[in-house]
Amino acid sequence: MSTAAARRSAPSAEGSGFAAMGEAFDVLIVGAGMSGLTAARGLAATGRSVRVVDKGRGVGGRVATRRISDATFDHGAQFFTARDPRFLALVEQWVAEGAASEWFRSSSGSGGNPRYRGTPTMTSIAKALSAGLDVVLSTRVESVRRVGDTDRAAWRVRFADATEVEAGSVILTPPVPQSLEILRSGEVVIESQTRSLLESVEYAPCIAIMAVLNGPSRIDPPGGIAPKPDDPAFPISWISDNRQKGVSNVAAITIHASAAFSRENLQRDPKDVADALLSAASPWLGSDAIEHQLHVWRYARPTRFLDVGCVTVCASPALVVAGDACLGARLEAAVLSGWAAASVCTTSL
Repeated sequence: MSTAAARRSAPSAEGSGFAAMGEAFDVLIVGAGMSGLTAARGLAATGRSVRVVDKGRGVGGRVATRRISDATFDHGAQFFTARDPRFLALVEQWVAEGAASEWFRSSSGSGGNPRYRGTPTMTSIAKALSAGLDVVLSTRVESVRRVGDTDRAAWRVRFADATEVEAGSVILTPPVPQSLEILRSGEVVIESQTRSLLESVEYAPCIAIMAVLNGPSRIDPPGGIAPKPDDPAFPISWISDNRQKGVSNVAAITIHASAAFSRENLQRDPKDVADALLSAASPWLGSDAIEHQLHVWRYARPTRFLDVGCVTVCASPALVVAGDACLGARLEAAVLSGWAAASVCTTSL
């Protein structure tokens, strides 16, 4: 058993809040998205004591599902692909377990390339990854601070409720600007080249509309469409029919605004934004929206990312930044980054 594991208290069930100051872990992971959960599962499999914390109410991050009345929506990531052999093996495991299935295939190549979805919702794959892990939700990290001397250095993680824990290693998986703020609050010294690398990451926002319809949509099977991919001025990048997709029992549409529209309308009145997007989507809706909600993904996808699996801010004790800012704007990239971060921490512990 590791030193941290010997010091820590019994893990909590998935929920909110920490038991008391004095808990310690081999690895503390900030963010219960695909990267954080992947890293946690890999580290836990080696016997490390691992805790994952997230400010949200559920696991998955941008792999997200929401309910409105009787309707269910995938309102974050819509599908994912698999290229890396290791990730493809994981996807095949999810399919065998019933957590994922093929949704449709692209038109390119022999037989097309599979697009997978979570079954019944996208959050199913995050829930599959989080099963058996120590995950604490509704808990916001304020800072990470180095403590101890050179031979016994560790990281002290402070939360919004003023409680603290210590960890031998820390993995940060939030969007890079949020991770940098956590490090700034803890006065962590970041080498200038590393800081420049992290600050070079750029993101595009996405405004999502979830609309309950009073009848079927006009979207052709399998239920997802990029309406006008050759028109950069069109305000919508994607529309999906959650009922056709198998997510919802009633007619429910997810609309993703384009990055340009989202960026230009972040400060606009939400009602006006929703009205504009529903109007633009009307040729594909075919029915009236009887209820809708708007959600803003401020860091929807990295438009300028890093060509590395993760970024090591400190080698000993390990402090690593990971997530889809590394390797690209794909769910697969987030998983690969989680594995890379876990490898760094395994080596350092």
